[in-house]
Amino acid sequence: MFQYSKREFDRVLRQNGFYYARNSGSHSIYENDRGKHISVPPSMNMCVIRRLIRENNLIVPKKYGNKQ
Repeated sequence: MFQYSKREFDRVLRQNGFYYARNSGSHSIYENDRGKHISVPPSMNMCVIRRLIRENNLIVPKKYGNKQ
């Protein structure tokens, strides 16, 4: 299973139209032009990242897909 780094997940968010808006405590907040926001925790737990991708319908490039 592919493990995301903070930089790689930031790239996925930017490709989906989100930009870094602010920091709230230890979480990074990303927003898009329609006002939708995503809160990204500092620990890049793969279960949390998959949940964020699924809940927000993010498109992930093939490069970051499942590696077997």
